[in-house]
Order: sequence, then structure tokens, then C-alpha cells
Amino acid sequence: MKVLLFGTGDFYRAYRHWFHDVDILALLDNDVQKQGKSLDGHMVVAPAVGISMPYEAVFILSMYYREMREQLLALGVPERKIFGIFDIGRFVHVDLAQVAIDKFTVNTYNDRTRVAILSADLGLNGASIAAVYAAEALAEQYNVTVITPVDGPMRQKLLQAGITVWLAPVLQVSTQRDLPWLGEFHLLFCNTFNWYMFLSRRDVQQPVIWWLHDPAIFYEMTDKAIFSRIDLRNLHIIAVGAVARYAAHTFFPQANIQDLLLGIPDACPQGYCHIMSARMRFAVVGNIRVHKGQDLFIKAISELPPELRNKADFFLVGDNHTALAKKLQNLCVNFPEVHILGELSRNAMLDFYQHIDVVVCCSRIETMSIVVAEAMMFVHPCIVSDHVGAAQYLHDGMDSIIYPVEDVSALAKAMQRFIESPQLAVIMGQRARKVYEEVFKLEIFQHNIKQKVAAMLI
Repeated sequence: MKVLLFGTGDFYRAYRHWFHDVDILALLDNDVQKQGKSLDGHMVVAPAVGISMPYEAVFILSMYYREMREQLLALGVPERKIFGIFDIGRFVHVDLAQVAIDKFTVNTYNDRTRVAILSADLGLNGASIAAVYAAEALAEQYNVTVITPVDGPMRQKLLQAGITVWLAPVLQVSTQRDLPWLGEFHLLFCNTFNWYMFLSRRDVQQPVIWWLHDPAIFYEMTDKAIFSRIDLRNLHIIAVGAVARYAAHTFFPQANIQDLLLGIPDACPQGYCHIMSARMRFAVVGNIRVHKGQDLFIKAISELPPELRNKADFFLVGDNHTALAKKLQNLCVNFPEVHILGELSRNAMLDFYQHIDVVVCCSRIETMSIVVAEAMMFVHPCIVSDHVGAAQYLHDGMDSIIYPVEDVSALAKAMQRFIESPQLAVIMGQRARKVYEEVFKLEIFQHNIKQKVAAMLI
């Protein structure tokens, strides 16, 4: 099979090994600085150049699937020849029995009911962190194994908690029926919609809980016909909130989708008191992506009068190696008040919360946001767009400021309120802490997830 791979970043590095038995004609990339160079023995060319080759399929290996797909369609690439990362398993040829699984076994509760939590990766993202909290909660009662195709820093946290971790890259290209060794588990707990291809061929005798965190735009990376092949028998779909539930209902209108809100452990030091500094400190936390809206944050900062900008600091925390991150860095050269910190370790992030005043979640779409819950845990108010799922649990003007999504001027005015009235951050932060205790405290989540699992194992 002759293919073109569109994208040379993180997704390419994560999935390139599955294309060893196909004929890769070229790598496509819009970055002119990469074009004309060789990567892994393949020439990098502009998309317009690549599609002149005798390709049979183009695989988009990028988070920006929608934009890149539209670009390919505009160039005349037939829709039937465009695929994403979740389609790889339909084309590659892998001897599944020969793919190694690295097992980091730390528990020996062999007499307990066995639960496998499938996580797309173990990075420092919200979904992976939620999977870890789910594992810790269920490990109190069950023999829990977290299985992932992509390793990451959260593995160490799981092992320290006494939870077994298996690294199984084959999960990226397999269905449930392809992997008979999963039959040793009494229940599969699939975290995020990434498992839709995996679930397209199920053993319906094995109960599955599918916890969806994903907004509608993520589903646009998929072959929608696959969803119709997912057998809903013995499958319980739950969502992290209304935004995720609404997106899922588009594909599973007949399913009774219930909510399971995330919960986080209280990492705020006992007796912690929010002490204001001389400058108001705002922070946006999350990998720099289009849907996270960091560009809107920068634009809002630019609308603030210089005398107000000089009274504040603005932080961007998250993976800053993407092409978008580089563009934002260029936008910030005239704003010394803006600090792009890159990704922080989990411990460093918890420390960072104690040195800021207001967390901004300016996402164009966000199903929930662990960051918002963590901010409230640390007695901080949040500025959130009304397309953030957590907004339904907040109270505008009381514990947060909620503004219309993508309304840059409204975001700027919200930050201006805090800069001009610093004590407002303290007052709102105290109220925000109550929201954390009533909605997002770990004990509430632990109770709810145990109920969901117990109901499936009856």
C-alpha cells in the first residue's frame, strides 16, 4: 500500500512505527522549514506536492485533524482516501501474538475482582490524571491494572500507589476481540473516546464502562460509521459532564448516558491562605492547542490598557513545542508581562497553584477541566468561557466570572476587574473553594465511581 503521512510532530512520533510494512511515499508538512529535508529516511514535502504522487491513502497524524482534512479536500484529495490515527488498525498488519507487553506488577490481590483501566496514555493531561484517580479509588476494593499503549510520567504515580501498570502498544491498532488476554479481567474501564475502534469488535460477555471526556470536535477525527458497529450490550457509557454527554449522544442517541464528574484529592496545604502579591497573577494551564484558546488569552491581554498590563503577570503553562506555541511566542514579544513556562511536573504544578491568583480557562470547548477544579481547591477564582463544562457548577460574579466563548473583549474586561480590585480574587476564591468541596472533592468521585463499577459487576 502506498501512503502519505501528514504531520511530523508528536502524533507522527507516537504512531510512525505502525507503518513499517507499507510504502511511505513522503511525509507532508506545512512548515516550509521542514520541507525538502529528510526525516526517518522519508522526504518532507508540502501537501500540494505530495498529493501529486501515486498514493492510495493519506493518514493525518496530528491533533489538527479537522483543519488538515479540510486542506486535503480543498486540494482535491478524495474523502475516501483520508484517514486518521484511529484508522491505522484497519490497514497495518501486525502479529498481535508477537507484540510485547511490559508488565510492572506491584500488587498481588489475585483473589479480588480484576478491573482493567485502559488509558490512551500516561501523560500529564487531564484525562490521564482522571484515569489515575479512578485507579486509586477502585484499588481500595478491586485488583486494578492500568493498561496503556503510551508510557508517561503518571506511570510512576500509579506504581507508587501500588497499582499494576501494563504497557501494551498493540492497543493502538487492536479491537477487544483481537486480544484474548483481556479476558482475564472481570471488567474493562475505557477512559476517553479513543477506544471507539477498540470497542467496535467486542466480546459482549465482558462488561465495559466507557468514560467519555471528549467534546464534539474530537469525534470529527473519526470514521463515524465505526460507532454504529459498537454493540451496546453490557456496555455502560458515562460522561464527565453535560458537554461530553451531549457530544456522545450524537453518536449513541439510544444509549442511557449518565454523568460521572471527576474528583481530585485535596492537595491544598492545611491552613493555606491566599496571599495577594503586588501584581495580579493570571494563568492558563494546558497543552497549547487551538481548542484550548491560548491565542484568545494573548489577544485579551493586548486589549488591556498598558497601565493595567503593567500591574499583572500572565502565565501560559503547558507543552510549548508545537507550531502553535511558537506562533504564540512571537505574538508575546511585545508583552514582557506574558511568561510561557512550558510543561511542569505534577509536583511543580501543585506548587505553582500557590503562587498565582486567578486561573483562566478560555477554551473554545472543554468538557470539564481538572485545572478549574484544582484552582478552586487552592482557593482561586476562575475566569471561564461558557463553553467549558465546569461553568454549569459555577456562579458568575460570585465564585468566578463566566464570559461568552471567544469574546476577547469580555475576557479582557474580566481580567481588568481583578486587576483593579485585587481583593475580589480573595473573596471569590473563598467561595470557589466551597464549590470544590461540594462538587469536585475526591470522596464524592470515589463514592460515585464505586457505585458505577459495582452495578456492572452484579
